Amino acid sequence: MAVLWRASRAAAAPPADGRIPSGVTLAEARAEFRRRHGRSPARATTSGGAIRDAEELLTEAVAEPSAAVRWVLLDEARKLGVAAGSAGIVGRAIRLASAEFEFDELGNEYLSLREIPLRALSPPRAKELAQAAEALATRSESDGRERLSLDSLALAVRAWQAAGIESQARGAAERHDRKVAAARERDPAGRGDVRTPLPFRGGSRDPER
Repeated sequence: MAVLWRASRAAAAPPADGRIPSGVTLAEARAEFRRRHGRSPARATTSGGAIRDAEELLTEAVAEPSAAVRWVLLDEARKLGVAAGSAGIVGRAIRLASAEFEFDELGNEYLSLREIPLRALSPPRAKELAQAAEALATRSESDGRERLSLDSLALAVRAWQAAGIESQARGAAERHDRKVAAARERDPAGRGDVRTPLPFRGGSRDPER
């Protein structure tokens, strides 16, 4: 799985002052992780097992004295959350990391949530993803990141549909469309990054992929 963490600024090798570990420091931290845990637990065969492993890694990360190893533990927990379809685990791993390291928290949460395989989710897991995506849309809007907010809402629509809760899917789609309409009013010539409304298909919202 590709590493999704994206620094908000250039990161030097030593993990100090919020910098993401890299180079030799990161390689040594990953070697220490493998020494403790063997191969990546992101290969857990069941979602329940992956969530249990992720919970253990999050607990271990809180007590870990090495910042570089802590980063690796949180990254592995995030991967497990994606593999298990748990938006909650993904969010916790990213929030813990953002409390110490400098990176694009909102952007990385969106990329991680988008990686979760929607079609494989149970309705409760899909609902959890939809709620996380809507919350991310609100946080992104507050941060002035309109494009990320719209993308998060589009993900929420798909997740609500996967959960079988059409009323919530419609509400998220209408929220998306209101934001698009407002953006068009601000930029009628379409010079900015103005998205299109989510289309109706068969009487229900089906966002374009």
